[in-house]
Amino acid sequence: MLRALGRRAPDLRVQIRSAAPVRLFLAAMPIPLEIARRVNDVGVVQSDGLTLDGGATLRRYAEFSKGREAIIDAEAESIRRDRVDLIFGDIPPLASAVGGRAGVPSVAMGNFDWEWIYGEWAGEAPEAAHVIDSIREDYAATDLLLRLPFHDEMRAFPRQEDVPLVGRRAALDRDEARRRAGIPEKVRAVLLSFGGMGLGEADLRRLARDRDHHYVTVGATKVVGGTHLEEWELQARGLLYEDLVGAVDVVVTKPGYGIVSECAVNRCAMLYTRRGTFREYPILVEEMQDYFPAEYVDPDDLRKGELLEPLRRLAARPWPESPPPIDGAEAVAARVLEMLER
Repeated sequence: MLRALGRRAPDLRVQIRSAAPVRLFLAAMPIPLEIARRVNDVGVVQSDGLTLDGGATLRRYAEFSKGREAIIDAEAESIRRDRVDLIFGDIPPLASAVGGRAGVPSVAMGNFDWEWIYGEWAGEAPEAAHVIDSIREDYAATDLLLRLPFHDEMRAFPRQEDVPLVGRRAALDRDEARRRAGIPEKVRAVLLSFGGMGLGEADLRRLARDRDHHYVTVGATKVVGGTHLEEWELQARGLLYEDLVGAVDVVVTKPGYGIVSECAVNRCAMLYTRRGTFREYPILVEEMQDYFPAEYVDPDDLRKGELLEPLRRLAARPWPESPPPIDGAEAVAARVLEMLER
C-alpha cells in the first residue's frame, strides 16, 4: 500500500512507527520515510514457525499493557508535535487509542483484529483475559476500518468499508528474480516459507532426493542441494521476499494473510499446513482457493520432508478461472488520500 500511496502522492510525508525490520519499509519505496522503532503490540508467541502459545501471548500482552497509558500519552504528544494529519494502523490497537487521545483521525486496515484472535485463547490464561476488553475499547476509537478479504465481522470497529486484496507485488520479473536468487531455469521451484524461526526439529533430508522439484529456503530452514539464502543475501542481491514468491511455482507455508496475498498477486500456488489454534486459519483455507491452487500437507509429513505426493496433487489442480480482484493497494491509497484532502 505504501508504494501505491507514494506513486500517487510523491510529496507526502510518511512516518513509520514499528518494531518490524527497517528494510521491510525501505525496499523499493518511491517516497522517503521517517522511521521510528516502536513496539506497538506483541503479535503471537511462537516456539517455531508452526507452534503457537495462546496463553503466553495473552500474558505477554498483559505485561505490555502495564505501560499502555504512558505509551499513549507519549505517542499522542509526538503526533501533535509533528502535526500528523492521519494515523494508519495494520492493525495495532494502540494506533486507534493514540489517534483518539491526540484528536487525529485514525484508519485501520486488516482482515482480522487482535480482540478476535486473542478471544479464542481467553481460557488458556484467564488471569490475563482482561486485555481483550482493553483492545476492544481501543479499536472502538477508530474512525474507519478498511476491511480486507478473508475477514471476520470485526465488530469492534464502528465504521467499516470492504476493499480488495492488498499484497506485495514482485519488483522483478520472474526470470530476473530467478537469476539473482540462483534458481535453475526450467525447473519447478518450491519456496519453504516459515518466517525467521523455521520449522524447528524438522528433518528435510529426503527432499534432497526429489528430482522433480528445486527447493528454495531463507534463514533458519535449509534443504541440502537446494538454493539457500540468508536474510542479508536478499538485500545484497537486490531481492525482495516477494520477488522470491514471484520466482517460484509453489510456496510451502502456514496460511497467514501476508503470504496468501503475496501468492495471489504474484500468481503462485500454495502447499499449506495447519498453524495451531488460530481463528484466521479456516477462513483463509476456504477462501484462498478462489485465488490460486492450494493443497494440504499434514504437519508431521511436512516435518519429515514428505512433500512429493502433495506437490504432485497440487500440480494437478487447475487455476481459478475468475479470481477476485487483487488491486486493493490502489484502492486503499486512493481512500487514504481522500481522507487527507478532507
